[in-house]
Amino acid sequence: MDIELGLLRGIEKEKAIPFNELVAIIEQAVLTAYGKHVSADGAIPAGVRVELDRKTGHVAVLQPVTDEEGAIIGEEDATPSDFGRIGAFAAKQVISQRLRDIADDAVLGEFKGKEGDIVAGVIQQGPNPRMVHVDLGSVEAILPPEEQVPGEDYAHGLRLRVYVTSVSKGLKGPQITVSRTHPGLVRKLFALEVPEIAAGLVEIVSLAREAGHRTKIAVKANDPAINAKGSCIGELGRRVRAVTEELAARRSTSSTTTLISRLSSLMHFRRRRSPAPLCWTQAPKPCVRWYRTTSCPSRSEKRARTLALPRS
Repeated sequence: MDIELGLLRGIEKEKAIPFNELVAIIEQAVLTAYGKHVSADGAIPAGVRVELDRKTGHVAVLQPVTDEEGAIIGEEDATPSDFGRIGAFAAKQVISQRLRDIADDAVLGEFKGKEGDIVAGVIQQGPNPRMVHVDLGSVEAILPPEEQVPGEDYAHGLRLRVYVTSVSKGLKGPQITVSRTHPGLVRKLFALEVPEIAAGLVEIVSLAREAGHRTKIAVKANDPAINAKGSCIGELGRRVRAVTEELAARRSTSSTTTLISRLSSLMHFRRRRSPAPLCWTQAPKPCVRWYRTTSCPSRSEKRARTLALPRS
């Protein structure tokens, strides 16, 4: 049986798998297939090994040769005549499995560091309508029913942010579970919108969330020169509005309005009106008198409180 070494070199460059590791994988796969071929229970005869020639690509099953006293004096080629197709199929299966394992390890390494963080994905249709699938690019995550917000619409093709709760390796590859109800989603959204929180100048001390209904947070400033409440609200409420819009992006209009009002009620502030300007007006002739009013006569003449002053 011969294996084209150019293919192995291509896999080495493309998948970053060392050439010697590929050779060892093929030799072990062919040896296992040989044991199943010559024995009913798959046992490998003692001393039998498989060697892949790194110059020609020829694969041979070698078994020891002994003398009359039982001492090993060499090796001989024991490859069965009908073993070429079986060995090639075994080598192909093992290489494919190894490539899948490498891809799974890369995905696990990528998302293991994102556990406890938020990622953006696109909702995909799955076989189970209750289990929402979220396409994260290199892998699909699962949004189980207990992590879904009541009232949210998870239509196919919609983009949303989710919180990564767990990353593990399952029987069919990486298994990533995400959530839309986790309180950490609110923390991470505020960290994205509020630079002071990301820098540690403002800290979210406590957070309570009833997903789909209301969310309340308590913040404090680690720097006395920073207003923690104003930092989270932002100019004209832009920062807190961006968070509430993301949390309510897939909900109906009434639910969205309720959530925004409840979340921002903790940070509600009222501007103090400036006092009305003072101006002087002249009374109609022939009685010339000066009056002091609390506003311009052209705007609030009927409500002006006047005070008669002595003639000048």
